[in-house]
Formats: sequence, C-alpha cells, structure tokens
Amino acid sequence: MAHTAAADRSGRREIAGLDFDAAIENHLQWTARLRRYGHGDRQERLDPEQVCRTDACSLGRWLQWQTPPTAECAAQLAQIEQEHADFHHKAAVVVTLVQTGAAESALQSVEHGDFAQRSRSLIQHLLALRERFAQSCARPQGDSGERAAGGNDSGKMHD
Repeated sequence: MAHTAAADRSGRREIAGLDFDAAIENHLQWTARLRRYGHGDRQERLDPEQVCRTDACSLGRWLQWQTPPTAECAAQLAQIEQEHADFHHKAAVVVTLVQTGAAESALQSVEHGDFAQRSRSLIQHLLALRERFAQSCARPQGDSGERAAGGNDSGKMHD
C-alpha cells in the first residue's frame, strides 16, 4: 500500500512514514533546551555522548531505514543525514562547553555560531525534503506494492 500522507490522532501528517512537522519541532526545541542549559538550568541532565547520537530521535531512526525511490531523493537524504549528524555533534559541543565552564561560548554557538548555523541548515533541508516527498518521492513506484519509504507500516517511528 502506498502512503503519501496519513493523519494521526493529533491531526499531524506523516509523509513516507515520518511526521516531518514533529521532527522539525523536536530539532527546533534543541535551541531552547541548550539556551536554558547555558543559562544554568540543570533540571534536564544532558550527556554529550547521548546528545551526539543521531539514532536517539525519530528523524535519525527514520533516516537509517530509508530506501530512496529516486536518485534525487537519495542525494537529498544523504545531505540530510550529514546535516543531522552535524547538528547533533554541534549540540554535544554546546553541552560540553557548558559543562566545562564555557557557558558564554556555548550560548554564542546557540545564538549565532556553529550550532545556530547547523540548526538552520537542517531545518531548511527538512522542509525541502518534506516538500519533495509530498510531491514525488512518496508516490508509488510502478507495481512495487510497498510504500516508497521501503518497508511496512510497523517501521514507523514516533517520539
């Protein structure tokens, strides 16, 4: 069965097995989390090794299981995988800076530096991929019978 979009109970849409809006929102929330952390809020324990993991979020798990239906989608997914890895690496650097007493440098990265740049780039690429999948990549390819993202509905990832 081909999935171009499906609505879950909250009204959000999944495209090719991923709720792009939720994935984007989850990654946007990192800016707020890191900003709070840099300003001394330690209610949330952040471990740089965990923060650096790309498979700890729904987007990372989704990226691991994708079978791109076209060469264009494959190139775009590869770019997003790299952007996603860079994002998590920069977030881990921010956490490490805070933990080593360099909160000012960490906050600069979050506001205008490396982390901010990686965050913007990842979000821009995700928006472009969402559009591509919505328009073409999620369409059924010939008589394959499977959804374009590869696999069955049991592989959907939710946060």
